[in-house]
Amino acid sequence: MTLWFVFALMTAAAIFAVLWPLGRRTRLREDGNEAVVYKDQLAEIDRDVAAGLIGASEADAARVEISRRLLAAADHQRDPPIASNTSLRRAATIVALVGLPIVAIAFYLPLGSPRLGDFPAGTTHPPARRRAAA
Repeated sequence: MTLWFVFALMTAAAIFAVLWPLGRRTRLREDGNEAVVYKDQLAEIDRDVAAGLIGASEADAARVEISRRLLAAADHQRDPPIASNTSLRRAATIVALVGLPIVAIAFYLPLGSPRLGDFPAGTTHPPARRRAAA
């Protein structure tokens, strides 16, 4: 009985490992590109100038460089990722829930049944070779 409990736990763990990535929701970032980083850097330069940490000439040079990078990032902006199909994810979940135990049982019954007899000792080990007399 304990063996079957262990098998059930192993099957549940395998199903969980398959379903975990399918069950997580993917969040699409509305503004999750590198342009946001450069905008934050521009705001940080303004804060540093107000706090007196950098001079005006260094701030202007940094603004020019960050603005150049911001324009380059806007030119190479990628399309947002496509949302996943919920019906396909649900179908994969059902196949995993039903199919995984069925496949496990289908392999176990012909190959690992405890009702099968043991093989004779002669068929499990290759015959030993005798050395030829020299």
